[in-house]
Amino acid sequence: MTLREKKAAKKKEEILRSALKIISKSGYHGATMDEIAAELLMTKGALYYYFPSKEDLLFQSHNLVLSDAMDRLEEIYEEDLPPKQKIIKAIFFSY
Repeated sequence: MTLREKKAAKKKEEILRSALKIISKSGYHGATMDEIAAELLMTKGALYYYFPSKEDLLFQSHNLVLSDAMDRLEEIYEEDLPPKQKIIKAIFFSY
């Protein structure tokens, strides 16, 4: 991965995390691309450069959350703990 690709991936993740924050606060229908762009101090046009639609942004945001959760669950699975403790840890893990 080139430096340019790494920067773009990092920016996309930053946008996704900000979008999640706005959507969790305002709901999907209440959140606007303008509001998400303002949170990031960027224009709405720049936001559309990374994500073609609000629907895609929401889909990618959910993908990020699920990927993070799966990574965390895999870490818990690999820990040297009794199964009961792994289950408890998996149920109560937080970010």
